[in-house]
Amino acid sequence: MELSTAIKGMLETRKALNTPQGLSSPTFISEQLQTLAQYVGVIEIILANLEADLTIKEAARYKEYMDKGKKTSTAKDLARFDFTAEHAETTKLSRYISSSWKMVSTSQSRVKHLIEESRNQV
Repeated sequence: MELSTAIKGMLETRKALNTPQGLSSPTFISEQLQTLAQYVGVIEIILANLEADLTIKEAARYKEYMDKGKKTSTAKDLARFDFTAEHAETTKLSRYISSSWKMVSTSQSRVKHLIEESRNQV
């Protein structure tokens, strides 16, 4: 699955959890959580690969700057600056992942609460 597809699916699933049905139906919430977890898992794998590639590219660029006679801290800063867009993308994906897992956790608690509430009404 492509990253854009996974992000779109994740955002749509999160949106579904913010509907009345996503707040009141344990079955619906559970189904959405399973879907969300699958999308987030895909994003995590892609992020891991992006981070590994970025580390390798940044180290190579750092070495290039060192070979050109730059000081250590300058070479490090320049190498990091050269890949600002990639760092921004990995940070964004990390936040998507983190907030989605928080949503999963909160929604799981909601499901437990709804089930307990329905037991108490019988």
